[in-house]
Amino acid sequence: MPSSDAQQDGDGFPATAPFSLDFLKTFTWEGSFKPKLEAIKAHLAASGVEKAHLIGFCFGGWPVFKTLADAELGDLFASGSVPHPSLQLDQYAFGGNVVDLVAAVRKPVLLLPAGNDSAEYDVGGAWCPKSAESIRFPDMVRIHFIL
Repeated sequence: MPSSDAQQDGDGFPATAPFSLDFLKTFTWEGSFKPKLEAIKAHLAASGVEKAHLIGFCFGGWPVFKTLADAELGDLFASGSVPHPSLQLDQYAFGGNVVDLVAAVRKPVLLLPAGNDSAEYDVGGAWCPKSAESIRFPDMVRIHFIL
């Protein structure tokens, strides 16, 4: 639901709103993302789609990885792309282990880290799956990646 604040910047929050990890924690895999992705999968399959690609910016990379690691969802969703990945939120928001999540993904992934994103997202880094390619954008700053 968009903010009624005339000063909001298009994301539904007032432009001066601070980042809230507590708010982010309300969007769990089992309670929020997985049911939505199951519904998307059912709709796509009923429409004759046999394979689909996922794209998730920033925190959206976390559900991309969770989906690609999920045996039930992974058969339709064949690959993913993540500009400015923020997988570390698996640990900080949900008590998970980023290395374990990354190891569970065996499908093709394209990581597009910004210049100030962790080097762990580069090929060979702990947060880059063996099935992944990583192309760094050194002149991009994480907050401005999608502008």
